[in-house]
Amino acid sequence: MEAEVDEYALNTEAIRIGSDLDGLRALVERFAGSGNRLLVRAVAFPLAHAAWELDERDELEGLVLRFLEEAGSTDDAGTLITAANALQGLRAKGLLTARTRHARSVIGAFLIRCLEHNAPTVHAAILELMGHLQADGRLEQILSPEVAAALRARLDQLAAQETAQGYNCLSALQGFWPPSD
Repeated sequence: MEAEVDEYALNTEAIRIGSDLDGLRALVERFAGSGNRLLVRAVAFPLAHAAWELDERDELEGLVLRFLEEAGSTDDAGTLITAANALQGLRAKGLLTARTRHARSVIGAFLIRCLEHNAPTVHAAILELMGHLQADGRLEQILSPEVAAALRARLDQLAAQETAQGYNCLSALQGFWPPSD
């Protein structure tokens, strides 16, 4: 059971500590895999902020990927959406390179985990990210054929659900995911 924590104070302190790369590195190393959803979410906030604001290419991408890997078991919607925002920030600035097989594996596993989540808000965040990657011509470069097939199968399932009608991002995936007939 999680101790009583002032979540606002925790997030504020994490943002203060994570305002530079050394602080971010310390937060990711110490808390990303803690299993405490509040601590993991608190690490995600400054990481997403840094992905949009800082320009340290290799270091930032590595920290975001390490966070995704360490926090791999989290099912917290807020953390997943914030982590997707971190990837979106890297992508928008051209800092999401996914040069290694390991990086592509971590990103693919994260995308699958988010699309398997039960919250439509998590789906929407990931669909937006995937739509931007597709528009950039990067989505299939990042994914292994197996992960791409798993994502397409999950997109088929989501499109068949009534809630998927509200996803404007599904149309942005044309070319990657043609709806099945």
